[in-house]
Amino acid sequence: MGFPSVAEPPQGTVAWHQVNRYRAAAHLATRLYPPPIAALIQRELTVWCEWGFRVGGADVVRPLYEQVIADAQTQGLKPAPVQRPPLTGRPGLRPPAPPRT
Repeated sequence: MGFPSVAEPPQGTVAWHQVNRYRAAAHLATRLYPPPIAALIQRELTVWCEWGFRVGGADVVRPLYEQVIADAQTQGLKPAPVQRPPLTGRPGLRPPAPPRT
């Protein structure tokens, strides 16, 4: 029994960078597809990021994610950078130090 791999998070969780990739693909879908289809794709990817990964369904969502990314690359679109949430407000973490002058 060893340590879990960084690439394979524990069961029932998803790595932060993977969630952000799916969110970026959801945003790209709104720029790639007609509004009704884009809304459906965006909702599916976003909901899976929020809680769907806990119940499975990656075999359906992953091909959707890969197709959105492939379509974006053929059209020359890049996902907007996703900002990491601030560390303040989380239990057990200190607030950031004030900037030095």
